[in-house]
Amino acid sequence: MSWNVIICTSDGSPLGLAPNIKKAFSDVFPNLEWPSDSECLLPEDNGFRLEFGGNPVRDIWSHGGFYHLQQFADICKANGWVLGDAQEGAEFDLGDPYSAFPPEDRP
Repeated sequence: MSWNVIICTSDGSPLGLAPNIKKAFSDVFPNLEWPSDSECLLPEDNGFRLEFGGNPVRDIWSHGGFYHLQQFADICKANGWVLGDAQEGAEFDLGDPYSAFPPEDRP
C-alpha cells in the first residue's frame, strides 16, 4: 500500500464544487494552507498536499497523508466519497482505513 490516496465517487460522478471541497477539508484541518484554488497543504511533520482540478471537482489526489487516513475516511464517509490507494487502486475501509496495513506499520 502506498502513502498517497485518491478520493473520488464510486460511479465517477463529481465530488462537488471546489468551494465545498475546500470547506470540507478546511473544517477538519484548520491549519491547511491554500496556495491556489486547486491545491492545499498541511505544513507540518507527516503533513500532506492535496491537488484537484475542475469545477465541479472529479477527484482529489494526495501526496502523503498516511498519518491522516482516518480524517480522510471521515470526510469521505460524510460526503459519500471513496478513499482509494493511488498506487494499488484498492479502496480503503472507511471504518478502519489502517486495516490494509500490517499492525507494525500503523500509526
